[in-house]
Formats: sequence, C-alpha cells, structure tokens
Amino acid sequence: MQKPSYSVVIPVYNGAKGLAGLFLDIKRAFEKMGRTFEVIFVDDGSKDGSFGQMAALAELFPQIVTALKLEANCGQHAATLCGMARARGDFCITMDDDGQYPASQIILLTDEQRRTGADVVYGVSKSGLPLWRRMASFLFYALARLGGFPASFGSSFRLIEGGIAKKISARRKGFVFIDARLRSQTSRVVKIPVKRLARQHGRSGYGLSRLLGLVVNIVMVHTAWPRAGIRVCGIAAGIAISALFAFYMLNYLAGGQIAVAGKLFAALIVALMGIFYLNQLLVNALERRIDKQNRLAACRVVRKLP
Repeated sequence: MQKPSYSVVIPVYNGAKGLAGLFLDIKRAFEKMGRTFEVIFVDDGSKDGSFGQMAALAELFPQIVTALKLEANCGQHAATLCGMARARGDFCITMDDDGQYPASQIILLTDEQRRTGADVVYGVSKSGLPLWRRMASFLFYALARLGGFPASFGSSFRLIEGGIAKKISARRKGFVFIDARLRSQTSRVVKIPVKRLARQHGRSGYGLSRLLGLVVNIVMVHTAWPRAGIRVCGIAAGIAISALFAFYMLNYLAGGQIAVAGKLFAALIVALMGIFYLNQLLVNALERRIDKQNRLAACRVVRKLP
C-alpha cells in the first residue's frame, strides 16, 4: 500500500451524525490539493453508533479509511495519540469530529508548513467561544505551565511532522496532554488564524467541569506538589500534636500526676498513628488517580477496520 503524504486523525465521541459529511469534506480538500492521504477515525467509547458509521466508510474506502474502536472512553488526547501511533503519513493532521474547523482549511496548515518548515502548525481561532470557556482555557494553560508542562494556547486542529507524531504517541503512560508533549519535542511551532464554525451536531464534551478535571489531573498527577504537601502536612501535624501533648504531660508530671501524664502519652501515640493512617489514605488516593490515568493512556483497541 502506498504511503500517504498526510494522515488525518479524528477522535470521535458520539459524532455519528457528522462523520460521513466530514470525511467527504476531507476527501474533497485533498483531491483539490492533489495530495495522497488517509483518514483514521478513533471511536472513543461512543454510545450513538459512531463506530458503525466509521465501519461503513472503511468498507467503502478501504484504501484511505481506518476505523479504530477503543475499549473505553479514554479522552480526546489519548484517543488522538492512539490514532497517531497508526498513522503512516509524512505529516499528521488532527481534527475534531464536530466539523467546527472546516476541512477546506487543511490547505492553510500544509501551506504554512511548507513556507516555514515548522514541525507543528496550529490553526487557532478564538471566535465562537464563550467568555467562561476562554477564561477556563487561560486558567488551564497557566496551571499547566506552573505544573511544568511547556504548553501554550493551541488547538486540536494541528499539523505535526510524522516523526514527532510517532515519538509522542509511543509513550502510553501518565496523563496525556498532546500540546505539552509537542513542546517537549520541538520549538519549531507556529500558529495561523483559521475560521471556527458553530457546532452542527451534538454538544461539546469540554464543559467547565471537564476543564477543571484536566487542571486537577495536571496538578495531582504530574507535579510534586501533592506528594510533598501530604508529606509536609503529616510531619507538621505530628510535630504540633507532639509538642502540645509534651507541654501538658510535663505540666502533669511536675504536679505529680503521673497517671494522667501516662494517659496523655497513650493518647499521643493514638493521635500519631491516626495521622499516619490519614496520610497513607491520601497517598493511596493519589496513587489510584495515577493508575487510572495510566490505564486511560494505554487505550486498548478492541476493533480495527479494515
């Protein structure tokens, strides 16, 4: 099979209604450009029959369409990386399934890459986003950088050099944040303005709660703050309680109330054991969150067509 010039990777979550139209728009765009291409659809745990639509396209166009079905809903970034790992093109283009970034704008990404030689080209538009979404995105990227992620404003409409796409998709562990992985691989990143249309089908999966969840994952899973905070708070609480109990025990001992001092000492041991137990509960909760992110990052493919 001939290696395509471009691989278009599209994570799909409940996007059945728009898949056929989106594919035809992509096909027309590349035919107009005169470039070879493939489209890789990744069903990220959809419940609306999206995989059936993807499978139909793969049956009609087996040379250019691949349909992947994941074991569970792993998240947009993990699903995208799963598709990128199977991309064969010299360049990889990622798009959403909602058609808000028209396929006719793909040529803007490819032309900019040829003009600049960039490894990554983002198509960025701030139009159509409500104020709360822009503010939430700003907070998300600010905390991402604070947490050690070399991330900046981008979008899911991007062109990535094929070798870099393979590198960032090879690591299937931890919280998946594509933009940070790209920044860790190259500084040759450019952005171009593009149009962003109103959503035609369904609702966006990125509500306020989802964005806040991403922020929590960045802080909890990929920074040293939680572990250090748990450790410091445990030590500080132990020292404070020990000092308080020591003060009262010395007072009782000085007054000859040895029995009372002994009871206080026993209470101190119980309190310190309680602090240790609570500390361990918090550490275990953190480890469970990390394990969950590792499972999602693995995103096992259960069906592949053709």
